[in-house]
Amino acid sequence: RAGLAWTVVRGPSNPTLRLALDEVRSIGDWWYRVALSVSVDGYVAAGVRVAGSGCSMAADADCEQGVRELKMRPLLGEDGATHSPRAWGQVLVGEVAVGERQQVVFDVGVDEAARIYFTASAWNANSAAVSVALPDPMSGEAPPAEAAPPANDNFADATVLAGASGSIEADLLAATFEPGEPPTGGTERMRPAGSVWYRWTAPAAGAARFGVPAEVYVDLWRGDQIAALTPLASSRWGLSFFAE
Repeated sequence: RAGLAWTVVRGPSNPTLRLALDEVRSIGDWWYRVALSVSVDGYVAAGVRVAGSGCSMAADADCEQGVRELKMRPLLGEDGATHSPRAWGQVLVGEVAVGERQQVVFDVGVDEAARIYFTASAWNANSAAVSVALPDPMSGEAPPAEAAPPANDNFADATVLAGASGSIEADLLAATFEPGEPPTGGTERMRPAGSVWYRWTAPAAGAARFGVPAEVYVDLWRGDQIAALTPLASSRWGLSFFAE
């Protein structure tokens, strides 16, 4: 036996999330409290998650300095998990209907001036993002300037890679998730907080490898439509495969 439920969707088929900064305040030496609210412009956003990161993917980035940790609270007043700034720690909010407002609170420990990037994503909604500037708690030094979203943030804008070898700069710091994007992480099947896209056609059959200088997943897909991609391989730090 199984249950079945359905509903008629009125309004935009892909609603757009909104992520607003409600408050930033010092809560003691080296710590800030950041309160964000999530809302949506139409119908219901399903499986909403809020994620935060303070670490760049740049090869020379030092993720052991700057941001100590992110203590995430799923809803105001609830205790949450502690995440390394190296990873996108994600907090599940759940469904957000039009007219509703869900608040998420983060306690952020910093050793120096830092900028934290937060994203709100849902399976069926356009993502929202906001960056939060946290001055040095002792000197008041301003944090780095806000990074621009990557040009290849969306599947339709994938960067074309040519040739049998090469290298290119990439960063997920201001990247987002888009509706229809498949889960990443191989068997872990996670929804990424942010992703960038590349398109490559192997010049000849043979062994190939894609690598990155950070502990993020590299996923290999085949296809021309984001909602109909065929998964081929997935691995952290890069992946090796046989191109046909």
